[in-house]
Amino acid sequence: MCSRIGPDAILDHPMREQIYKYIIAHPGVNFSQLMNDLDLKNGVLAYHLKTLEKADLIKSLRQGAYRVYYSRTARDIPEPLSSKIIYTIKTNPGVYQGQLAQMLSESRQVVNYHVNQLIREGKVWYRIDGRRILLFARFNV
Repeated sequence: MCSRIGPDAILDHPMREQIYKYIIAHPGVNFSQLMNDLDLKNGVLAYHLKTLEKADLIKSLRQGAYRVYYSRTARDIPEPLSSKIIYTIKTNPGVYQGQLAQMLSESRQVVNYHVNQLIREGKVWYRIDGRRILLFARFNV
C-alpha cells in the first residue's frame, strides 16, 4: 500500500494523479461523483483515495450522508459543525439548543446530535433551567 510507495512517487500513478487533479478542480466532490465522472470502479477509487489521504495530499470530511474530498491546500475546506457549535456556545454562554440551531441555520436534530457528542467528549456541559437545557463550553477546548 502507501508504505511501499515513496512520498515523491505518489502522483506518478496516472490514475491517482487524475483523481488528485479532479479533486483540486472540484473541491468538495463526493465519492459517487468522483466514481461516475472519472468512470472508475468502487474499489479502485477507494484504494487511490486512501493512498492520497495517507500521503496527506487530500482530506476527507463527512458531510451529511456523503464523504467529500478536498486538497490539503484548498482554502475552502469547511469548518466542522462541532467547531462552530463550540465557538457559538463560548460566545453565547447559556444558549439553549433551539437558539443554537437558529444561530447556525441547522436543524434541531443535527444540533442535538453534535451537542450530545460534545457533552460525551467533555467539551460542553449543560445546566437544566426549568424546561430549557442551557449549554456552556469547557474552558480548555
